[in-house]
Amino acid sequence: MSPYNFGRVLFLRVYVLCFCLPLRQVSGSNDTVGNHFEEHQRLLELLMNNSNVNRQILPASHNNKPVNVEMGIKLRQIANVDEKNQVMRLILWLTFHWLNPHLKWNPAEYGGINSVHVDHDLFWFPDVAVFNEAGFESENVILHHRLRTKMVITKDGYCTWQAPVTLNSYCTLDLTDFPFDEQECPVQIGSWTHPGEEINMTYSDRNADLSHYIRSGEWILQSATLSQDFGYYKPEISPHPHITLSLKIERRQDYYKYQIIIPLALITILVTYSFILPLNIQDQISIVLTIVVSISVYSVIISSALPKTADPIPALLKFSFQMLILTVVSSIHIFLTSPLVTKISNFPKWLFKIESEDDSENAHPKVATCVRIFSFLIFLSIFISFLVCLLEKKRCAY
Repeated sequence: MSPYNFGRVLFLRVYVLCFCLPLRQVSGSNDTVGNHFEEHQRLLELLMNNSNVNRQILPASHNNKPVNVEMGIKLRQIANVDEKNQVMRLILWLTFHWLNPHLKWNPAEYGGINSVHVDHDLFWFPDVAVFNEAGFESENVILHHRLRTKMVITKDGYCTWQAPVTLNSYCTLDLTDFPFDEQECPVQIGSWTHPGEEINMTYSDRNADLSHYIRSGEWILQSATLSQDFGYYKPEISPHPHITLSLKIERRQDYYKYQIIIPLALITILVTYSFILPLNIQDQISIVLTIVVSISVYSVIISSALPKTADPIPALLKFSFQMLILTVVSSIHIFLTSPLVTKISNFPKWLFKIESEDDSENAHPKVATCVRIFSFLIFLSIFISFLVCLLEKKRCAY
C-alpha cells in the first residue's frame, strides 16, 4: 500500500472514532431516556388505574385492622411564644409513613424503577390536623390542604409524605415566676375524622429530631418528646389516637435582668437620698415623686408584655409593684421629721453631730435623726428581702 492510501485509511479510522462513536452514544442515551419516561408513565398508569386503589378508601389489608401511620417530627425553630394570647408558633418538618398494599409492583417489569414521586392528592393519605390549632381563620385548615409536597411510593407499597409546617398552637403559660419561668407546651397532631379502629397514629422516635434546630434568642429548649395519647369525642365512643409533641422550654433571663430588674432596683435605691440628705420637705417630696414615676413607667413596660388576665401575678410585675409601694411608704418619714427639725447639718456630719438652726421648742433634731435611721434600716431590709425573693424564685407571701 502506498503511503498516500495508508494516510487516507488512517484518517478515516480516526474520523470514525472521534465523531461517529459519540453520536452513537448520544443516540443510545436518548433511547434510554425515552424508555425511562415510558416505563415511568406505564407504572403510574398501573398505580392510578388499579381498581383496588381509591383515594377515598382506607388502604387496610383487613376490614378489622387499622392503617398504621407512623409520624416523625423534626423541630426547626420556636418562632414565637405570645404570652398575651397564650399561643406558640413553631416551624416543623413532618414525616408520615404508612403501607398501602395495593401500590406494589415488580421493578424488573418497569425498567428497574424502585420508587416514584407523585402528587399526594392522587392517592390516599391521612387527614392529619393539629387539634390545638390557634391560627387565624385563613390558617385554620387541615394541614394537607395547604401543603403541596410530593409523596414517595416504593415498590413494596410503603408511602412517605414529608412536609414543612408552620403552625400556631395553644399553650397555657404559667407566668408566676416570670421572667424566671419554665413552660411546657403540647402540640397534638392526629387524624381529624378517623377513630382508632381505622387509623392508628404512632411515632418513629421518642425524641424529636433536633439536628436542624435553629436556636431561639428568647427560649432555651430543654426537651422535645413525642407520646401517643387518646381522645374521646362525641358522638363516637371510640378513642382517637394522636401524637403529642411536648416541648419544655426555659426563658432566657439576661435581657430582663439587665434591662428591667437592675435598673428598677437602682432607681428604688435612690430613695435613700431622702434619708440622708438635709433637704427641705419640698425637695424630698420631689425626689420621691420622680422615683414613683420612673417605677410606674417600668411597670407599664412589664405589664404590656403579659396577659391582662394573668393569674397569679407574675413575679416581675409583683416586684415592680412592691418597689412602688415601698417608695411611697418610705416617704412617710419626711412628714414625721419635718415638724421636729428645720434643718440638719450636712452629710455625713449629721451622723455624728446633730445641729439645728431652729431654737424653738418644736425642734428635736436627735429624735428626727433616730426616726430617719430607723426608717432607713426598715427600708433597706424590706428592699433586700424583695430582691432575694425575686432572684431566687421564692414564693414569699407579702
